[in-house]
Amino acid sequence: MFLIALTLISVAVLAEETKPTQEQEIKTLIEQLGTDDLETRNVTQKNLIEIGEGLIEAYKKTKDKTKIQQFADTIYQSCRHKDTEIKHRANQIRQYCYYLTQPKIVFAAKREGKHGIYIMHMDGGNLKRLTDSKSINYMPTCSPDGKRIAFLAKGGFYVMDIGGGNKKLLIESKNLGGISDLAWSPDGTKIAFIAAPQGDIWQLYVIDTDRKNLKQLTKHTGKVAINTFSWSPDGTKIAFSHFFYKIADFTQSIYVIDSDGKNLKKLTKTKAYNDKPMWSPDSKRIVFWSNPAGNPDIYVINSDGSNLKRLTNNKNENSLPSWSPDGTKIAFAVIQDSIKQLYVMDADGKNQKNLTKNQLNAWLFMNLTWSPDSKRIIFIHITLTSDSIYIIDADGKNLKQLTNNPKDKYLSPPVLCPSSISDISEMFKEN
Repeated sequence: MFLIALTLISVAVLAEETKPTQEQEIKTLIEQLGTDDLETRNVTQKNLIEIGEGLIEAYKKTKDKTKIQQFADTIYQSCRHKDTEIKHRANQIRQYCYYLTQPKIVFAAKREGKHGIYIMHMDGGNLKRLTDSKSINYMPTCSPDGKRIAFLAKGGFYVMDIGGGNKKLLIESKNLGGISDLAWSPDGTKIAFIAAPQGDIWQLYVIDTDRKNLKQLTKHTGKVAINTFSWSPDGTKIAFSHFFYKIADFTQSIYVIDSDGKNLKKLTKTKAYNDKPMWSPDSKRIVFWSNPAGNPDIYVINSDGSNLKRLTNNKNENSLPSWSPDGTKIAFAVIQDSIKQLYVMDADGKNQKNLTKNQLNAWLFMNLTWSPDSKRIIFIHITLTSDSIYIIDADGKNLKQLTNNPKDKYLSPPVLCPSSISDISEMFKEN
């Protein structure tokens, strides 16, 4: 009997000793992010996010950095994994952990007669002006690691630290004509933009963030405009809307091009106005709005141009589609009875829901920005007298006005930036 008891104790001790540590468990889960089974990848990513949430909450209580530091280091290394799927999903987890600390909203506005770049907390507090110059500063966009902001100003576009310091001219506009629209690549190493070196011919460009390797991706001829564009989440492609200046011809098409300028492909075939392409989180589909049947509707198409599907058909004007980070929802704007409303629907077009329900006398909305947890939507509400930033839960609850300056005009679309102040988010940053 004594030997049996001793054996049982030994087995229990051995089992405890061979039980994988949380660090080992995290590394095992990271590798499972690259499996061929989609459901396994999704469940594994969810499990890693839950681990991160628990470690962050534990840190807030104990201030012990050991475990959260191990998690942050592992996720950071995984963002450079040779497996594209692991790299992409690890980066999503890292950005979600940024969000859990204290995200910031960055925007441009004309206030008291001066244009500037502003930053504030997601609850509207701690508003701070980052730029203080006589020239117009607009169209800010945050780097994926939350450290820097790129923005347009007189003479070209600039990059500065998230706190407003270390401002540097990244590229001059004198040889490129006008410059519009900036977007960081998902890995933070490049910035794409639109420029018109030949007057009425707008082209798509990419430049490294160290000012090297300026590359023209498109080679358009004739009077051409690129209206909007977006990077695929995996960083390999850029989708954009392409418009020829022709009298009485308002055809605008959606194109996709590799981020190195190769494999340009036209996706839309209809004679219509197609605009605002945005990628699904898995980089396989693109949502956009189009008006081939008269009123604009929301459509989705595979990145190779196949499987075009119409998602809305409500006889209203539908525009500004924005895919939720978890891939399950699409937010969009609807003009209904001359009032702009904010809607959300499932990614397949089902369960369309009016979130604002006439709570706002909106003349216009601008870019709809999801929080990384897919629970809230940030947008600009524009009236004839002023512009304001609002936030609302994805189920339509808790509508809140974040900026309330009656003299605010010309707000650029708000962008969500990871915090560079929180001790926790510092752990998730690049060194």
